[in-house]
Amino acid sequence: MEINMRMNYDLKGLRKPQNYRMVKKTGLVCLLLMVLMASAACSKSTKGSIGENNNTEDAINQPSDSLTAEPTGTEELDPAAEPTTDKAPEPTAQLVQMGEFDPTAELLYIGKSEPTVKLASKKPASTTEPTPISDFIPSEEVVHSTTAFTQGNYLFYKSGKQNKTAIVSKNLKTSKVTELTTVEDYNFHNSDFYLKGSDIYYLVNGDIYRIGVDGKNKTRLFKGTATILGFQNDDIFALDKKAREIIRIGRTGEKTSLVKLKSIDPLEAVMVPDGIYYISKSVNNTLDGNDPIDRLYFINFDGKNKTKMHESLDIFDLKSNEKNELFFLAISKEPEVMKLNKINNHKVTTIHSLSRKELEAQGCSWFESNTFTLLAANATQVYYGVDFNNGKTMNIYSVGTDGKNHGLYLNAFDIKGINPSAYFMKGDIDGGYLKVVFDCDEDPAETYLIDLKDKSTIKFEGGYYIPSSIDVEGEYVYYCKFSKYDCEGNLLGSYEYGRSEISKLEHLLGGEITVKSVDDSIEYQNGIYHYEIIDEAKKEVRLVKIDVPENKDTIEIPGEVYIHDSEYKIAEYNLIDQEKSGSVRKMIVLDSFTGELVHSSYDFPNVDTIEFLGRKLPKRVYLGVRNGIGPLDILILVPKGLESAYKSIISSSLGYENGGDLTEKSVTLNPTIVSKVTEDIEYGIFDKNKIIYQVTKSGKDKTGEVTLIGLQGEGVHKDTYLSLPETVTNNGYTYKLTAIDSSGLINSKAKIIVIPDTVTKMDGGIFSPGAQLIFFSKNCKELPGWLFYYGTYSYVEFMYVPEGVTTISRDAFNFGMKSGSIILPSTIKKLERGSLSDFKLVTFLNKKPISNIKSALGEETTVKVNKSAASAYKKVIGSKATVVNAKDIVKATKITLNKSKLSLVKDETTAITAKLTKGSNENVYWMSSDEDIVKVSSKGAVTAKKEGTAYIVAYTRTSGLHKAIKVTVTK
Repeated sequence: MEINMRMNYDLKGLRKPQNYRMVKKTGLVCLLLMVLMASAACSKSTKGSIGENNNTEDAINQPSDSLTAEPTGTEELDPAAEPTTDKAPEPTAQLVQMGEFDPTAELLYIGKSEPTVKLASKKPASTTEPTPISDFIPSEEVVHSTTAFTQGNYLFYKSGKQNKTAIVSKNLKTSKVTELTTVEDYNFHNSDFYLKGSDIYYLVNGDIYRIGVDGKNKTRLFKGTATILGFQNDDIFALDKKAREIIRIGRTGEKTSLVKLKSIDPLEAVMVPDGIYYISKSVNNTLDGNDPIDRLYFINFDGKNKTKMHESLDIFDLKSNEKNELFFLAISKEPEVMKLNKINNHKVTTIHSLSRKELEAQGCSWFESNTFTLLAANATQVYYGVDFNNGKTMNIYSVGTDGKNHGLYLNAFDIKGINPSAYFMKGDIDGGYLKVVFDCDEDPAETYLIDLKDKSTIKFEGGYYIPSSIDVEGEYVYYCKFSKYDCEGNLLGSYEYGRSEISKLEHLLGGEITVKSVDDSIEYQNGIYHYEIIDEAKKEVRLVKIDVPENKDTIEIPGEVYIHDSEYKIAEYNLIDQEKSGSVRKMIVLDSFTGELVHSSYDFPNVDTIEFLGRKLPKRVYLGVRNGIGPLDILILVPKGLESAYKSIISSSLGYENGGDLTEKSVTLNPTIVSKVTEDIEYGIFDKNKIIYQVTKSGKDKTGEVTLIGLQGEGVHKDTYLSLPETVTNNGYTYKLTAIDSSGLINSKAKIIVIPDTVTKMDGGIFSPGAQLIFFSKNCKELPGWLFYYGTYSYVEFMYVPEGVTTISRDAFNFGMKSGSIILPSTIKKLERGSLSDFKLVTFLNKKPISNIKSALGEETTVKVNKSAASAYKKVIGSKATVVNAKDIVKATKITLNKSKLSLVKDETTAITAKLTKGSNENVYWMSSDEDIVKVSSKGAVTAKKEGTAYIVAYTRTSGLHKAIKVTVTK
């Protein structure tokens, strides 16, 4: 079985040393260039994918009904933009809006008179250097950053707002600000820009441009979809994502292909003084059959001398330091070990390793995604993270670049205020800080700057600040900030650039949210309500706790309070200190409340109604519910005529978890908002028989549609036989079951599962390892990958795939143990790699083999086909599997049993007989849903074993007919 440590490892990249070393000058600290791409084909998890181009940072979603949150008042941008000294920018306690500058500074708009952008030609480049701006010293090394860097007396940075971004230079002696060029690219905030000599290089919508530091000679060097890797002499090295190759671009724009690949999405590459190292993920392998091996290669700058440096089951997180040493993580299968490797002078050595045995002894889940992350490397130390997946231990380790002095650097969960669902995403070293980005599942990503001297931390609010844009430069940090985000971490609204003095960031962006005052840590009580002052100047408080009287079923949420005879507005309702109160069922929000309200079912698990009295809307409302904890859909009552207005500021989500980290997900809900309680309210989510359904199409006019989301909690669904209903009814409305979401049936006790033909879509990761017999829907044309809970093993007996299914995706039947059989109908047109690899027996009804059938099969698989097709199948499959003849089957159209139900006492025996349509030669197979309660033989002989209820199923394999009877055993 192919083992992927990181599912959906879309892309990781690296900062690259250049010139042969590119450096980001932050004092004496050199930064690495990170090249990031996205792909679902490789092994880094999606809980979040982790590159610069993932959903957390630059895949900007703007759903019409999403929750939005304005920045807090303390995050307003200071219009006083730039200092007027000959030193680094003057400290300021306010965030600086980079798009607005000091009015006393001379602002030059040069380069705007250029008539058009010049396309690069193949004519020789002029040897005349651009006229340098005042006292500018051309760089000898390539300097780069995402947001800001310095060269000599000049600061270069991005400024402006969404779609109107500029690259700006600032003379730190004269305070003269020069706008070099403007860029209209919504994703420009996520790409680096570079200074080489007297030229700036940057990307716009994948095209590579060059412009002089004087704002002249703007030239497009490459048109396409590129990511810059680095520079060598006058050449640019880049990834051409459209052509899927590593390329060299000359000074006048000529392109040379160095390496062509099947896919570059999962590629990691880094430049060194004499060439390029790159990781080719297993998706690029062209060997016959399954080849799950990743390989690390080296090539010269001319693309020649390709050398394989290392191969392993998984290779990822390639990083370099200022000494041009490379580091990467590799996972081997035999033995099962994680290795931290170093490359120096083209020699690979292991500087530290961890075995699966010793990790699991410490509670690490070896098969979980994002278990290992190489965070950063400098001249002396390497930092990597291990997520132990237990919600308590997420260790950052350090080790010398020589492999000595390995030890625990920090448990990330010791960082104050870190999200409990956080896990490592990526890292870097910047200006003496270890910058670590944590994915937080459906919550916004969190970015921390950890001071390498004393381990003090600065937190950036992930919902506003884009991790890739955070750059330390001297005493300041520069960043790109969005104005809004929704409850799932999607960046919304407009963005703009800013900066702030590092010494103030702890207060402006850290856990305290605002600048500290004498009242910050004091809790004030007024009746049953507890408050904390969050902004003394604005007279704003946070409601943090309510002392609920015993058996109180209704509570009110006020909008203002008096403290020290002064009136304060309640800007936030967030019960961070709340004790759980199960008696409360209704909350009434008074008309004076206009702040932010965050309600969690953890605080008041039985609240099913929230009534808003105000005609002036709150700033935002977020409702968080959990499966297994109280109502799934909270009814929202609002003043008549304001239903739509309230809908624009209210969002809700279901935090789902059912027995393991991989089952965790956040489901966006459509809040039920009405002005009057009636009997015919249509709720957006509900449960029936402990199964959760979400409405995807209203049932008001006719039969609606629902998706099966999951179960109400771990261990609550104990039926060992589960035949999902075609339709479900809730509050008088009827819905057709059309889809099953990821994790939907994990931790169900069902051994036998029937999917109705109404289902047209299924996600991966649906079934628990206990499922042994599954009947799929004929209208679900594509069976997704990884149908079984990842990392588990089970024996299956049979999977019925009906006529109508056309595609079986990669690793679909990933139950892990060589067992069971499957019969594939003639409608199957596509079998992806590894889709059938765990079956012992695969029968094909199609007499013509599919071209890629070989890669779908596993070793030691037996293939059954019609005698007339055996030769053709053997030719395609070769020696990988044994091909045998199958008998001609006459399908049955009906199956009947002589009993409809059974009531037995312990140790009693009986027999069930099955009858098929006359003329059919199919066999009838038997299975008990719980052999501890009742057993059934291959002939239908039944034996009661102990008290309880189970089902016996008789079924055929070619036609997929099945009948179930309920068996009740008493003492």
